[in-house]
Amino acid sequence: SKSIRERVYVTTVHKAKGLEFDNVIVFDAADGRYPNAFNKSKKQDEENARKFYVAMSRAKRRLYIAYSLQMIDRYGRVHNRELTPFMDAIQKRFN
Repeated sequence: SKSIRERVYVTTVHKAKGLEFDNVIVFDAADGRYPNAFNKSKKQDEENARKFYVAMSRAKRRLYIAYSLQMIDRYGRVHNRELTPFMDAIQKRFN
């Protein structure tokens, strides 16, 4: 059995609340996912911003934010994607 330090822990933002990890990777941090494209109210956007903050704040040492520049929809059409707008205020802190 491997020690916990040698394992990869895959979780949801909800289940990670209150936990910390040396390294955190936030996948699919694209506009339309954070905030969710189906959420139309300010209250829902604020909740999505809190969830994104929770995801980022789980990192003790390293935080990686990842998203794809393009996506293919179910009809085979390619769409360009942008980084989540939740990163706008803090993006300058990342290199």
